[in-house]
Amino acid sequence: MSRKYDVTNIQWNPEDLPFDSEDIEIWRDEYPESTEVEIDDYAFDEEEAIKDYLREEYDAEALSFDYEQIEDDSDDEYGCSDDECVDEYGDSDDEHVDEYGDPISVYDAAQIWLSNGKDEDYMFGYSEDELEDALD
Repeated sequence: MSRKYDVTNIQWNPEDLPFDSEDIEIWRDEYPESTEVEIDDYAFDEEEAIKDYLREEYDAEALSFDYEQIEDDSDDEYGCSDDECVDEYGDSDDEHVDEYGDPISVYDAAQIWLSNGKDEDYMFGYSEDELEDALD
């Protein structure tokens, strides 16, 4: 299991950086301001895990940074990974997601669809027949 993060605005500890004041251009090439970080087996403290990754990868201490999770191959709330989830209709959950990219069951989707006047914008990738069946 792993999570991938987009790490930006990295501020490095100047004492760790191998450059003189005239060599800032070289430093920018060697130490990017943005990088993708993949953390296996989920760390309890994501920020510390990202710091560890950057320290190992770039041999420098990151004093601060921004990060955003961009990928997660963990098991979801239904107990299966993104590659394995199949609903009762045999469809992959990849196409049935809410606005946050989280899987949504046909039953939850049907309730939301109904509460929004059966508006097609709230079908979450399910067909009208699938949603109607789930309401019964």
